Order: sequence, then C-alpha cells, then structure tokens
Amino acid sequence: MRHALTAVALSAATLVTAACAGSEDPSPPPTPEAALSTAGATSLPDETERTTTQPSPDESTSTSLGDGPPELPPEATEQTYAGATAAFAHFIDTYNYSVQGPTSGLLPQLTVPSCAVCVEWEEKVVALEADGDRYTSEILSIDSFAPSMVDETVSGTVTLSEMYPEVVSADGSVLLESSEPQTFKRQVELVYIQGSWIVQAVLTLDS
Repeated sequence: MRHALTAVALSAATLVTAACAGSEDPSPPPTPEAALSTAGATSLPDETERTTTQPSPDESTSTSLGDGPPELPPEATEQTYAGATAAFAHFIDTYNYSVQGPTSGLLPQLTVPSCAVCVEWEEKVVALEADGDRYTSEILSIDSFAPSMVDETVSGTVTLSEMYPEVVSADGSVLLESSEPQTFKRQVELVYIQGSWIVQAVLTLDS
C-alpha cells in the first residue's frame, strides 16, 4: 500500500486519540484552556443565539474545486456564537477542499500552531499532494454544533459525519474503496484573534 494511504486514511481511531496541546500560542495569545472552567460566561447582546446556532446539514457545503478555495463568509468575522459556528463550518469546508485538490497550506491559515489535530490533518493533505492522490469527495460534514462562550473563546460539542469516499491516484486508479459513513463527537475550541475566529483545538470527549 502506498505511503499516501497510511498517511492520509482518516479513521475514527486516529481522531479518538488526537488532542490539541496549547504550548505555542500565537500573539496575542488565546485564552488558556483553564479559563474554560474558571471564567464566567460572557453575556452578549445576542445571547439567544446560543439556542439557534446549530448548523443545518447544508451549512457546511460542498465546494466545487473549479471555484477555488472556500471563501470565509462575512458572518465568520463576527464575535458572536453564530460567527464562531460559521468559522468552524468554513474550516471543515476548507479541509474537504484540501483533500480533494489536494491543496496544502490552507488549513494553517485557520488554526493555531498548537492544534495537534489541525496539524495532523494538514500533514495528510501534504502526503496526498506528494503522492499525487486525492479524495473523490468531501470526507467530513457537520451534523450539529452547540457552542458556548467564555471571554474570547468559544467551545462546544460538535457532531461530525465521516464519509470515507474513494481515494484515487493521479491516473484515476482507485487506491482505497469507499465505505459506510460514521458519526462521532468532538469538543471544539475557537479563539477570536484580530477580527476572526481561529480553531484552537479539536479534542476527544471524556468517556
């Protein structure tokens, strides 16, 4: 089996064991993870958005490769629950675009350097690019995301579906057959830095 398949085959087992460290925060630094449990929740003028920000199945949309990378929606720059939800949906759309190109270098623009899962996903894209392989369609979609806010950090449980599409080589040969989708949950953290939401962590939920 080629190197790409061992480096890029996204599995639930890999995601279960991955966690994000916070050792190299950008400047200005994001709120430490400890603040998630000790700081009081910020009261926002649009507090009612907390009950309405779960994205519909269409919120994380398929992007035509011919259209270029997904564009950041204006709403994703707003320091609100809806803004953070839109920013995470954009992150997933960008990952889906990256593995289908494949196109490296896009995910690091949307994440902090210390996000281990984010780094791992980018490494998979780089491996695909090096081998000339690609996924034939999107691999992740958001089923629901229920965020809460503490200071300038948003965290919440996200339910994701992993589609397991075919992986093909540059000549179209099928390297990895498609399989049945699976659903899993993760704890997601985003931090608001310089006018936009950045993915800070994708964490395994405590059992």
